[in-house]
Amino acid sequence: MTHTYSNTTNRKGTHLSYEKRVQIETLKNLGFSNRAIARELGRASQTIHNEIHRGTARQIKRQKTQHKVYEYEPQIYFSSLGEKRYRQNRQQCGARPLWKKNPTFIPWADHLMKKKHWSPEAQ
Repeated sequence: MTHTYSNTTNRKGTHLSYEKRVQIETLKNLGFSNRAIARELGRASQTIHNEIHRGTARQIKRQKTQHKVYEYEPQIYFSSLGEKRYRQNRQQCGARPLWKKNPTFIPWADHLMKKKHWSPEAQ
């Protein structure tokens, strides 16, 4: 049985999907404010602000008028850049393994496993 209606709501505290980032980019290009975008997507305005800050890049544009060249650097939001930076930041999350902090750990563990016949799980 297929339903023609949906009574589920967006869960709070979830990360933005790439589709939501594309919607933010589209609405921003249409001239919507951050708060209007937040209302449209059902998210907090601070979430939209953070995402726009994450995915904004400066572009150098040149305009030639009457033998003069004008350069300006508008800041434009790109959903693909926001997604890329999100993925990079997620790679930096979490606790670092202890063996990375102490370079002597690996030789010490090898010694225990080879010479004293310890199991890797025993450590």
